[in-house]
Amino acid sequence: MKFSFFYSFIVVCILLIGCDTEDLGDQSAKEEELFTAINNFRSQNSLEPLKSERYLSIEARIQSQEMALGQIRYSGFRAAGYDELVIRINQELGTGEVEDIHQKGAFVISEVTTAWTTNIRQKNILLGQFTHGGTGIYQNEEGESYYSFILFNKKE
Repeated sequence: MKFSFFYSFIVVCILLIGCDTEDLGDQSAKEEELFTAINNFRSQNSLEPLKSERYLSIEARIQSQEMALGQIRYSGFRAAGYDELVIRINQELGTGEVEDIHQKGAFVISEVTTAWTTNIRQKNILLGQFTHGGTGIYQNEEGESYYSFILFNKKE
């Protein structure tokens, strides 16, 4: 566990220093489209929109990449390493509630949002009392895309 945490910490540090969303091109545009679609869904359900949080997006990208490359098991929610994820986010953003959801398949945002908003568990997470979110998308060499969405609400 210490190695996994250390490895993830190093990766996040590298991304925070060297990862600029402008360099991500189409990936960044798709992530923004997904974030907007989720906020539209929340607005339709009388909830405040989520604020975009760069650190959550970096973590979501890492999750998507690790799932796409087979480094962690794909899961619809709470990917492998969830406990370590919560620790890192709480250290970076302060103590709060963290949830994550995932999808894999075609690189079409509407299919992802439909899958998330029709699955009762994922839908309930999206409709939770969260204030911030971050999206991550990664497409592997086989053309399969992995989507991650991390939600956060800081405890007062």
